[in-house]
Amino acid sequence: EQFANFDMPSLVGNHTAYWPPGYGAALAPFARLSDATGLLSLNFAASLLNMAVGTLTVAAVAWLAHLWFSTRVSSISAWLMALAPSHVFVTSVGVNITMLTAILVASCLFTTLVVQSHTGASRTRWLMAVGLLVGYGVLVKDVATLLFAVPALTIRAIDGSWRGSLRATVAVVIGAAVLLVPWAARNGVQVDWWSFTSTSTPDGLCAGKYRGDRIMAANTTDESLLEVANDCVRHSALDRPDLDLDGYLPEDFAFDEAREGAAARERYLGSLRWFATHPGFVLEMAPLRIYQAVGNDSYGGYDLATYFGRAQLLSPAWDSAARILSNAWYYLVAASAVIGLWRSGRIRQTLPAWFVPLVLALQVTLAPYGFSRHFLPAYPFLAIMAAAAWGLRSDGGSVVHYRRADAERASKRRTGQEEVASPQHV
Repeated sequence: EQFANFDMPSLVGNHTAYWPPGYGAALAPFARLSDATGLLSLNFAASLLNMAVGTLTVAAVAWLAHLWFSTRVSSISAWLMALAPSHVFVTSVGVNITMLTAILVASCLFTTLVVQSHTGASRTRWLMAVGLLVGYGVLVKDVATLLFAVPALTIRAIDGSWRGSLRATVAVVIGAAVLLVPWAARNGVQVDWWSFTSTSTPDGLCAGKYRGDRIMAANTTDESLLEVANDCVRHSALDRPDLDLDGYLPEDFAFDEAREGAAARERYLGSLRWFATHPGFVLEMAPLRIYQAVGNDSYGGYDLATYFGRAQLLSPAWDSAARILSNAWYYLVAASAVIGLWRSGRIRQTLPAWFVPLVLALQVTLAPYGFSRHFLPAYPFLAIMAAAAWGLRSDGGSVVHYRRADAERASKRRTGQEEVASPQHV
């Protein structure tokens, strides 16, 4: 609503950088329409937008699977994605994860198209355009910074070498900077936070120094929760007594004043120093947090659809059935993807297919708790790898190499240069 009124994000009249702006900016036209006409609520408009984005994501997954592997894999992956309960649940509500998922898939798709179809200066120009989408993805959610590595990985998969990777990466960075630099300047001027990331990121890193399983089990009177709040919320954007944060912070938390930018810098640097000097804690908690994020799907899309239990979506009996169905489908897809990655050289050599899920799984190692919703954007890539495991023949090599060889043979046929096939080849 603030973007719709041409205002910058604020909390109780104070400028803030606590939330990423990308998803809010996408909803701004709908908020404007809602205020002007009253025809639809903003929540309903957000759900409609997410349904449209989720549908386009299924189409993009099919197209990407076709480029990476084959038409058969494309069909299977589209069905795996379209019928995934978590995808259906998460696209029914207004959350930024749906938009992030679509941007991750679309960025990989457009990068693949550009690398396959263009070379030299033409490739560089088109990758700058892809960088605009990457930059917007970072403004939707910080973890989209992983997309800066995708051009190099795609070039390696298609060309079989890293030649040109640095130039491609720089092109995407330049394109992304068109959006990220102005937002970083806005954050610096208005919030004293000279970064395009949100100030909630340092707060999350700070909380990662504590055992999240204990934090989740604590109530608002627990002393351990008060310790976390004093360490990680004090002087943040939420440290304002006039905010309605009932149930979010411990009852004994004493509000002071918000110094958002300075507190974010201090927490960011302090948390990184703490992690560097406590590697044992990081290694101890990493397996648990990764398991929490990737070990099940029943608390991912469905919990988002019910606003974490605050809304009644189904009856209690059907609620359990929905969680079981979501988990079963997820285990089928994830297990097939892992088996395919293990057995198929073609999947392993398609580097972006498994790089994105890997980063999304590892991101939780520095978070206080590995929520399964953090891993939801990896589902399209798991679906593609699972479909490839079922739909590919058991031959080695990367499919993009075969596609490039097919293109070269077609060119030779047009110029009459192709040799006659031997009887053995026939």
